[in-house]
Amino acid sequence: MCYRLYPESVLGKLPRSTPPEVTRIDMTTPILQLKSLGIDDLMKFEWVSAPPSEIVLRALEGLVAAGMIGEDGRLTPIGEQVAECPVEVGIAKMVELTLNYISFFPSPCFQLFSSKEYQCGEEILTIAAMTAVQVFLL
Repeated sequence: MCYRLYPESVLGKLPRSTPPEVTRIDMTTPILQLKSLGIDDLMKFEWVSAPPSEIVLRALEGLVAAGMIGEDGRLTPIGEQVAECPVEVGIAKMVELTLNYISFFPSPCFQLFSSKEYQCGEEILTIAAMTAVQVFLL
C-alpha cells in the first residue's frame, strides 16, 4: 500500500529522479575532508557526479573565511583539527565563536577542543548536537 502526501495531478509533474546530492548540498565539510586526505586539485578530482564548479569555489571561499584553509589552499592547524573530528565546519566555527565570546578575549588557537579548559564541554556538545539534528515536522 502506498500513501502519497500529494495529489495525483502532481505525480506526473515530478521528475523521474532527483538530482545527485552532491549538486544540492553545502560542500564545505566534504571539501575539508577531501583536503585532509591530500586531494588538493578538486577541479580534476574524479567525482561520480561532479558538483557545479561555483559550489566548489563557494565552499573553498567559506573555508578560507573560516580560517580552515590558508591562502595557499592548504589546511591550517584549525582545519586539520576540524577534519579529524566528524564536526561540520559551520558547527565548529559556531563553537569557536561561542567560546571566544565566553572567554571575553579572542584566542589565536581553535577553541573547540579546549572546552574542558573553560569547563563548558557539556554545554558546547549539547549546542552542537542540537544544531546538527534536522527536525521534520509532520
